[in-house]
Amino acid sequence: MNATVREEKKKYEFVSIDTASPCNARCIFCFNDWSNIKGAIMKPEVFEKTLPLLEMTGYDGFYVSCLFEPTLNPDFSRLLTMMPESGRNKAFFTTNLVKKLSDEDLTAFSKANIDHINISLETYDRALYDRLTGTKGSHFYENLERLGVLAKENGMKLRLITMILKSNIDELPALIKKAREELSPVRHELRTPYYFKASKEQMDIAESELLPRMELDEKGKALFDAAGGADNIIIDLSNDLESFQKKRNEDFDTHITSSSERPGSANFRVRIESDGTGHFGHRSETKELFDLEKLDDPGKYFSEALVRLQSLEASNFFLGELSEKKKSLFSFAKKKEAKKPAFLTLPVELSEIRFPSSLDEAVLFDGRFLHLSGWETASAKNNISSKDRLFLLKDKERFLALKPFTVKRPDVANALSDNSLEDSGFDLVIDTNGLSDIKDLSLYSAYQTSEKLIAFEIA
Repeated sequence: MNATVREEKKKYEFVSIDTASPCNARCIFCFNDWSNIKGAIMKPEVFEKTLPLLEMTGYDGFYVSCLFEPTLNPDFSRLLTMMPESGRNKAFFTTNLVKKLSDEDLTAFSKANIDHINISLETYDRALYDRLTGTKGSHFYENLERLGVLAKENGMKLRLITMILKSNIDELPALIKKAREELSPVRHELRTPYYFKASKEQMDIAESELLPRMELDEKGKALFDAAGGADNIIIDLSNDLESFQKKRNEDFDTHITSSSERPGSANFRVRIESDGTGHFGHRSETKELFDLEKLDDPGKYFSEALVRLQSLEASNFFLGELSEKKKSLFSFAKKKEAKKPAFLTLPVELSEIRFPSSLDEAVLFDGRFLHLSGWETASAKNNISSKDRLFLLKDKERFLALKPFTVKRPDVANALSDNSLEDSGFDLVIDTNGLSDIKDLSLYSAYQTSEKLIAFEIA
């Protein structure tokens, strides 16, 4: 294979944990369906079993809280100290600061040496805050002021998240400036609420706070003016009333992997509930559940799971008998899951024609799983649509059929002055277990005639 292969160790994209699953707020934009949630508190001995995941997780990928309020766990400050110093820079937590917190707790947060703390800040109007969060007489502003002072003293980074709503849109320019002066956040993200499926009452309330597109665009200008081009202020106006109403009538799951992601990529996300149970990615993708309390060696379990998940991901790219092509190559690949791919029996003709192509990156994870990315023009030049693209991997005189993941490459289309090459990019994952040495493998794009496959080598 004509590419420099870089070797790396695979890591989980992120690990989302909830150390407590009750919440002391009922924010109108929250997508939790409270009718189906039973509160639980994670025990320190269970949290300890999550810690091997720190070294298996990428930067900023260890969520010590995710969907609920962590300060409701009476041991939360202790849990932060249980994390090894060497991995704390990957960790953060999100809090609503509703509960009255002691000076000791806030000091512990500010000295935890984690990457940052996320705080929701929708308004400085106390009456509006109570309405938006479903609270009354909370200690939010008192806690926020004290934590802001301690964060500056102890070097703790604060990040703010602000929902853009009908009730607060006119206040937000002033809020941006006040937060910058008083809290010095390293990042302030202002965004419209995400789409979600919850109870009808929750969605009705959320819908009442969304702005129509025209009004959102018009009033959004004041937010950009207040931000003044600061790199640490992120403004996202993507979700409006019209799109929410349309999406609400569709059947969707908030947590399902986006269609823009490579097949299997969401497998490398770990979700751990406050009772110690968990799963990888979306439940329907892996079907593998675990219970931390029943794991004697969680480090070994999560390390071995990385190999299983990579094997599952690679199986999504391998195809079986090409006669199944009419059933949809991609659908057939998904059904195969972790079954070992079979070498082709259909004849393959190697073309002497060389279409422009490039293998831009080759990474071998854990000495076994080869990730390839690049672009090729043979598919477009042979009038093969992106959904029907076919790649072949040659191992000695044997061939494996592969379904690449198509990547947009407008740079290639512009450079070669050909709009048909917009979809020329590709990603590919290959399980090399049982194959020849990587340097002896060759990659081809191909198309099928009635009797054989015509293959074009990729540089």
